[in-house]
Amino acid sequence: LQSPMLGLLDIAILPLGFTDEVVVQYGGNSSGWGSGAVSGTIGLNNTWNRKHKWSVGLDQQIGSFGQQQQQLRWQINRPKFGSSTRLFRQTADNDFTYRIRPDLPAKTQSNAALKQSGVLQELYFKPARNHQLSFKIWGQQTDRQIPPTSVQTRSVARQTDDFLRTIVDYRYVAQRTVWLAKVAWFTEQQNYQDAAIGIDANNDFRVATAEITGEYAATNTALKHRLQGGINYTYFAAEAAAYQQLRRQHRTALFGAYSWQLAGWRWQINVRQELVDDQFIPLVPALG
Repeated sequence: LQSPMLGLLDIAILPLGFTDEVVVQYGGNSSGWGSGAVSGTIGLNNTWNRKHKWSVGLDQQIGSFGQQQQQLRWQINRPKFGSSTRLFRQTADNDFTYRIRPDLPAKTQSNAALKQSGVLQELYFKPARNHQLSFKIWGQQTDRQIPPTSVQTRSVARQTDDFLRTIVDYRYVAQRTVWLAKVAWFTEQQNYQDAAIGIDANNDFRVATAEITGEYAATNTALKHRLQGGINYTYFAAEAAAYQQLRRQHRTALFGAYSWQLAGWRWQINVRQELVDDQFIPLVPALG
């Protein structure tokens, strides 16, 4: 999900209620996830919860300095069909009092309001016992005022972050093998404005990706083996005033992993080879 223009993601604007499970993988994992995973990965995982035929959840939070947050989740489950709809809205004034130094008078934070809203729709289909098809679309809008720094008397800057993310995936699960194919399209627009110094900057990017992975697992009483592999293609397109023209990048990656577990220890070997704009980058191996 990170921006290809910066290589980072602002976790502060992600609604926790849109995620069923957060998995943190510490340490470099570039061999498994590419160059964006130099120091680790954070996985946001959602699954089809078929425990109830239907359910409704409502969450209301009220806090200091104008903080309000509402979340709604509505689920419908049938033997071969499932739907999950999540909505959220958040506002805050953030007009708290603070001191830059103990010897200076207290100040009230200004131009720090926040407005956020978003929707996540998930659809699941199970045409046969071993097959599952899912479709997910996530749209969100964030409007943030940028408060003054410690050397500014006032600020009128603000930033909006709007994105739309869609993904379709197909999963086949057998006794010892799992196949997964997915395609995704992400589009994101970021606008930064500061009328005091005449800045109105737009930064837009689009990401299209397709991936096929396979996994085979074999288990006996002493040793557990797992073999994984796949291929990924990703297309990036980005626009900004500083670029002067549309910038594009094509990435194709072939990756694999072999792991085994013995006597309470789990070992894994990973390897990844990427082709970036028709040029091979160095092979990335890993042993852990």
